[in-house]
Amino acid sequence: MRIYTASIDNAGESVLRRKLQASYHRLICAPAVLALHLEIVLKSSEPDELKSRSLIYIQQSLICMKQCRDLPQIQVALGVAEWVLAKKSLLHNWSREVFLNGETADYTLRRSSRDWFCSAHNTESQIHRSQDDLAETGVGLDDFLDTIFIDHFIPYLVEMLKFIQKASIMIGFSHLLAALLPVVGAASINCPPSNAPNVKVKNGTVVGKYNAHYQQDLFLGIPYAKPPIQDLRFTRPQHLTEKWTVPQQATEYGPYCYGFNVGLVGYDTNTTNPSSEDCLTINVVRPHNYRHEWAPKGLPVLVWVYGGGFQEGGSADTRYNMSRFIEMSTEMGKPVIGVSFNYRMNAFGFISGEPFNSIGATNLGLHDQRLALQWIQENIAFFGGDPSKVTLQGESAGALSISLNMLVHKGRDEGLFQRAILESGTPLFAHNFPTVADQKEILGMFLNRTECSSSKDIVSCLRKIPAEDFIKAATGIFWHPIIDNDLLSQLSSESIQRGDFLKIPLLIGTNTNEGSTFLELFSQGSPVNTFDDVSRVLLTSVFPLQLPNGTIARLHELYSDVMKNPSEAKLGTVLPNPGPAYGKIHGELSVLVGDSLFTAGRRVSCQAWAQRKIPAYSFRFDTNPAGLSPEIYGAAHFQEVPFVFDNIDGKGYDVNPFDVNNQSLKAKYLDLAQLMTRMWLSFVQTGDPNNHGVHGFNLHWPKYDLDSPVNIVFNATKGATLEKDTYRVKAMNYLWESASIFHR
Repeated sequence: MRIYTASIDNAGESVLRRKLQASYHRLICAPAVLALHLEIVLKSSEPDELKSRSLIYIQQSLICMKQCRDLPQIQVALGVAEWVLAKKSLLHNWSREVFLNGETADYTLRRSSRDWFCSAHNTESQIHRSQDDLAETGVGLDDFLDTIFIDHFIPYLVEMLKFIQKASIMIGFSHLLAALLPVVGAASINCPPSNAPNVKVKNGTVVGKYNAHYQQDLFLGIPYAKPPIQDLRFTRPQHLTEKWTVPQQATEYGPYCYGFNVGLVGYDTNTTNPSSEDCLTINVVRPHNYRHEWAPKGLPVLVWVYGGGFQEGGSADTRYNMSRFIEMSTEMGKPVIGVSFNYRMNAFGFISGEPFNSIGATNLGLHDQRLALQWIQENIAFFGGDPSKVTLQGESAGALSISLNMLVHKGRDEGLFQRAILESGTPLFAHNFPTVADQKEILGMFLNRTECSSSKDIVSCLRKIPAEDFIKAATGIFWHPIIDNDLLSQLSSESIQRGDFLKIPLLIGTNTNEGSTFLELFSQGSPVNTFDDVSRVLLTSVFPLQLPNGTIARLHELYSDVMKNPSEAKLGTVLPNPGPAYGKIHGELSVLVGDSLFTAGRRVSCQAWAQRKIPAYSFRFDTNPAGLSPEIYGAAHFQEVPFVFDNIDGKGYDVNPFDVNNQSLKAKYLDLAQLMTRMWLSFVQTGDPNNHGVHGFNLHWPKYDLDSPVNIVFNATKGATLEKDTYRVKAMNYLWESASIFHR
């Protein structure tokens, strides 16, 4: 329903255009609030103070409705409201001006042919705006809509009808209410039905909620495994075998799995989230009016896997707004269904070392993910999804998780997913896999923080520790997946070399300055100026092994050479030396860290896919968002996420990434977000990001090719362009050739 152009001169116009449809959806539900407050003023038992306040609501509802009086639905409601108010001598001058002229109540009632009703909840919000305020300012209208309608729709119809049955003040009031509420018209937009959406899955019925803002059904917090608590702590996730005897409410996100803040600039926020050990839940978001003819076999399914370094994160994070994704897919005319889920992290999900290795209690977070994917295969068709068209999308540890799932059982295809979108995470694992010695050392550090270090039964002892105390002991100790000789039996580098990976299409990429924020984390705020600083950063963070000095020296030499050629360094806006607090080789080391963690793996993976003629689309994100220093951090890790999710309102962020000062630049940021979101959805829908439908954008994103390797570069200022993926060849080749030394 929305039409965008490739370039917008005025950022305010762009914001208005992008919010227009959402406001429109809320506006046509104004009659529900109107009907509610008409009920209050018609009830003789209500106090005069409440009736006076309801008259204000009625007035403001009518003023809002006047904005769309050309719509048939609103015409019906305005015409009938005039009749009601006139009958009760409540038709004042201010309300007469709102109504249509020349239409009788009888004619209006005849036009109302539907027998269903909207339901609305009376908020206790106080609105003290006059008619002039609302009529003269768009801001007043928008504020009113936000206050009244967002997240306040609940079933109210039963209570209203009970009153109507007892009332003797008016004949045929139920017909009046029907006419007051929006009727499905040519725009195919309707208020929420009185019955909440429900779906019968294998375990029973789940009851979700209708989201009027997005016109979607949300099924949230559905358990996909038994709670991993008490004796099930340190066990692989257990299938839910019970049959629910009563419908399960699925109207709120489940709590986060326990985690701890890793302290990464640009990722961690100041918000706190409810957490629990009973956290293995899954969420499904679908278009409300799903029709079988859209896709006889079901809609494509997009599954989001959150990141957080395997230490923190959750599917309820508002920065990952699946609803916006689904809304845009519907606007494209190719709707998809969105899914997200929780998995265990840190010591809860990735504890290792003896005796956990022997009892198969390792890589539990990966087992969670695989069970969630099995749940999707078994149940998504009930929601209207196609289990044979599942695309996984993840960022950072989410992308690494997807990558590991592509390497499980040496790449055996178990039909769990058919495409993958990898943002800042690749099949070449970002860290070294902990060796047996590493695992023993890390577990020992953890046990020393508990009372179980000398226990003869460590597993039983740790199971008795309250979850809050357990996560306190685990905080600051970084736990990662291991080679468990079950899911994973070889290094990721060996899997890539041998072709032991799931051969599915990829959309994969990294950001220009992947290493900038990690360098600050790894250096612990100390400046980096010398070879010793390079060694300290690499050995304590990226590759915590006893690397030969010759290996470290070679890396330093290669990246010192890189910095001599700006076109090789590709620092973007980041300065090689931002000042004494960061050090003379800040730029060099940030590039080295970024390549080591992600960028070299992105190139190696693309080459492996192209060698086997599997489609791979490679990107580099090169836009610095608001809130991060361009000279120090640039286009840092995680910063593509708000663009991919089209999160132009900055939900979940301490600083809205789109709040740049230059309005012309802001318009370009908004355009880039729209382009990237649509490209990602195009890949989900068709396996090709080029079917995005953005008017005026004609650049073709080619598949990665060994003879002519190309990345698409997403730069808001310069626009999207293509570049040859031939920079830093010697340096990245050395990282790849040394992968086994780094135990990757």
